[in-house]
Amino acid sequence: MAVSGFLTGVAIRVLIVAFLSLFTQSCKTEVVAAPTATPATAEGIDIGGTWKGTWQSASIPEAKGSMECIIRREEGRWRLVGDCAAEGGAVVRKVELWGKPASDVVNFEGRTDFGANGIFGWSALCSIDSCRGTFKGKTDEGSFILQKQ
Repeated sequence: MAVSGFLTGVAIRVLIVAFLSLFTQSCKTEVVAAPTATPATAEGIDIGGTWKGTWQSASIPEAKGSMECIIRREEGRWRLVGDCAAEGGAVVRKVELWGKPASDVVNFEGRTDFGANGIFGWSALCSIDSCRGTFKGKTDEGSFILQKQ
């Protein structure tokens, strides 16, 4: 009986070792390197050219109009120079923003003195074909959307 119990114990151990061996073989993980994609940089995309769109006041619903800009590389940075026309074309305001590349977009910022209406801060995020931004001053704030032409 002692031999029989001994053999049963050995058989159980052999089965356990065989099971663990199969289990560990099926659970092996293979380390694979992540793909190395080179992200596009804003210096590599061409956002230069003519852009057109609209602006809209958030605080004065009737204040809105068209916006036309030129974006070009200047002094190693992106420069946005544009005209904001009120609906009907009666008032035209000039804006100028300077941009820095950030991944696959360009972040623009600038300030424009609108005389009696005060100084307005402008910011925009432009990709290869669209540009969205905001403006804010002491008398008004709003947003604008531009599309590359």
